[in-house]
Amino acid sequence: LSVNYDLLKVEDSAQVELRKNESLFTIHGKPFTLGTFREEFKELSPETQAKFANYEAKKILIDQFIAKELLLEEAGDDTADKEEPKEVEAAKIRYLSQMLHKEEIDEKIGQVSDEEAQKFYEEKKNVLVEPAKVQISLIGVAQGPSDAEKSRARQRIDEARQKLAEGMDFAVIAREYSTDSTASAGGELKSWIYDSEHYDPVLRENIFKLQPDAISNVFEYKGEFLIVKLRQKEDKRQRTFDEVKDWIKKTLLDERHREKEEKLEEELLKKAQLVIYDSSLKPMLKEEPKTKL
Repeated sequence: LSVNYDLLKVEDSAQVELRKNESLFTIHGKPFTLGTFREEFKELSPETQAKFANYEAKKILIDQFIAKELLLEEAGDDTADKEEPKEVEAAKIRYLSQMLHKEEIDEKIGQVSDEEAQKFYEEKKNVLVEPAKVQISLIGVAQGPSDAEKSRARQRIDEARQKLAEGMDFAVIAREYSTDSTASAGGELKSWIYDSEHYDPVLRENIFKLQPDAISNVFEYKGEFLIVKLRQKEDKRQRTFDEVKDWIKKTLLDERHREKEEKLEEELLKKAQLVIYDSSLKPMLKEEPKTKL
């Protein structure tokens, strides 16, 4: 199966007219000419034309058309198929790969109702929780590689802690003593920190035991001496259905999509009776991990 892709580069109207009867490819003795392609391309929507405007995109469009013809045509002269089976199978594979991700799959699986989402919520309620979370400010002093530098760093952080104990403002002390990147912001971390059994045990022990406005003692963590102030804390809570409804619907829809893809894959492979060559269909179909709920 030979395809004259170079014809797709012809854009000049005079050249198109001159070469319109030249074949891009031939399937079962039927030629598909440049002129035919140009006419059919004009019938596409403006959005689709824009999508396949450049040369590489037009090659993909031709590949899809060829593979569709080879895959769906059940009668006729299949001499070309027998002459170059690997090229034919590769063309079919490109089409199948596209088919498995077409929007029609989404149309077939429909939408997830509120009732279905509510049922999922009740079944998975025990895991649909927001863990305890905190916002902190910190003072960090790098220890340095030598014992002398570590000693000076310890002296510096102890001095900072003493001033905090005397009631001085945490942000002021952070700007004066901290060598951490947060120093210019008064030691303030903007993002929330969520509690988890996988969170570093040193930080977990020294942060989550604090109450709002409390200040930790000095502790060591990854080459720094740290002091932490807990600015805000929220306890673990159950997420409401309204909070997670959209996420549940997307999760269920994605699962249905995966199941539909797997079913379509089986149907198409059975119908096409494809010979699976190495580095062909299976790697393409399995390139993304599929996880179940």
